[in-house]
Amino acid sequence: MTSQTAAIVELLSTATRARTIVASASWLSWSAGGDLFPAPCFEQGGSPVLLVERPMRDQLLDIGSGSTTLEVPALGVVRLGGELWPVATDRYLSEVRQFRLQHAECADCCGPRRTHLVGVRINHVELTSPGSAVYEPIDLDAYAGAAPDEVIARGPEVASHLNSDHHDDLVTLAAHLLNVSRDGLAAVRIEWIDSLGLDMAVIDERGSNVYRFGFRRPLTSIEELGGHLRGLLHQAGTDFC
Repeated sequence: MTSQTAAIVELLSTATRARTIVASASWLSWSAGGDLFPAPCFEQGGSPVLLVERPMRDQLLDIGSGSTTLEVPALGVVRLGGELWPVATDRYLSEVRQFRLQHAECADCCGPRRTHLVGVRINHVELTSPGSAVYEPIDLDAYAGAAPDEVIARGPEVASHLNSDHHDDLVTLAAHLLNVSRDGLAAVRIEWIDSLGLDMAVIDERGSNVYRFGFRRPLTSIEELGGHLRGLLHQAGTDFC
């Protein structure tokens, strides 16, 4: 993480950081009754909604409560506790469709038997700062009133896609931004994305370095991020679409 990125994270309230960590999760392990229940999930109002098969749904509802721990290294670790409740299958139809679309390549996430939803009524939230092991409680009203940073929450997913499927395009982009020949770049990887810019790790003859590239203006949504990244890649001369 660059110093500029650390400064941006520092400006986020603890409630916003916690909400952003929860919003970034697509999978969690819910701890209940001494057991762990791994399941895909999506966020609604700061609360995870678990997409599960019928047997796990029945087990979770029988236990009735539990907790989970989620981490984004640059933001910290959040621990949630709450009561479990059954969610009507038609309550979040559009959200479930969107989740399945985003994770279509994950057979486990989108298995045909995962047709039941379990919600969480949050009654406890606590957060550690990056590098700290000390949890600090977050006021529930502050947590409910905060909003996740959508760009940071979805940034890892975007970065993973670009790193895995468009490495050649990223090398061309890095060469363009650094004003160097792409032949001298051995590897390029996006490490972090936020509303003001991105961190890019570059390996060349000088070794490994992380560079911060700012956006022309703050971005407020994942759609704006996608459009801006496409623009950058086109300016660099790639065929990215």
